[in-house]
Amino acid sequence: MILPTDKWLEKNLNKPLEILKKIDGNLEDGKQFYKYLRSFGMYQPSRGAEECCKELVKDDVWSKVEIMFKKYKKLWNGVDINIAILPIDVQNRGLMRETRGRSGIAFHDCIYLFFSPQKDDKEYESLFVHEYHHAVRLKHFKKEMGDYTLLDSLMFEGLAEHAVKEYCGEDYLAAWCQSRGGKQLEGYWEKWFKNKLGLKKNEQAHDDLLFGKRGYPKLLGYSMGYYLIEQFKKENSFSTAKAIYLPPKKLLIKKFFTNAQMPN
Repeated sequence: MILPTDKWLEKNLNKPLEILKKIDGNLEDGKQFYKYLRSFGMYQPSRGAEECCKELVKDDVWSKVEIMFKKYKKLWNGVDINIAILPIDVQNRGLMRETRGRSGIAFHDCIYLFFSPQKDDKEYESLFVHEYHHAVRLKHFKKEMGDYTLLDSLMFEGLAEHAVKEYCGEDYLAAWCQSRGGKQLEGYWEKWFKNKLGLKKNEQAHDDLLFGKRGYPKLLGYSMGYYLIEQFKKENSFSTAKAIYLPPKKLLIKKFFTNAQMPN
């Protein structure tokens, strides 16, 4: 369901911890969780955040996302899940430039969507498609977050962005999808990825490769995931509605599977 964060923001925009407690009544360490969400783009209280929120309300974003939710839930036989719409951190210019003013994160029980006002509704939809795809896949595989591996994460990101391509069009893909060539990515696969696919989500090396930290190219794992699915599509019939439920190993074509150390 679409949570009434518009109403909560109207009263408590300057108290983000109060907003987060309303979203998740069982939240224990609100400060730490807020810090985590901010790393994905959640707003900081400011005049800019107030203006952003007013514009989102004016644009009726909550109703628009509800229509999207019903559409993709039906298309993908998807999950019921709480969806929290919040302003993005409009003061972070780098974030705004890199994300086109939209970001988000999905958990088992809630999707957080961070928006700035968009002239094109497809910008809202492309982010929703990406994050709701994650939520459907998370629900299907029923693993604890800490048990997901690097291979899982690569496929999560690659599949989600190919869903964006299928339903919204190539113009709405994230910049990281095509920021590196195939030859370069296959070199990175051999050098850095194929023997580290079992890294768990709670290990630092997992995030280093996925997000491109500590000397790795930025968002490298995202680019890799998109490329792996792109290669799968060249050899197999593909639709998001079916692929969303496929296990990661089924999505690797032979040349990537060979000699790679697969997670158990």
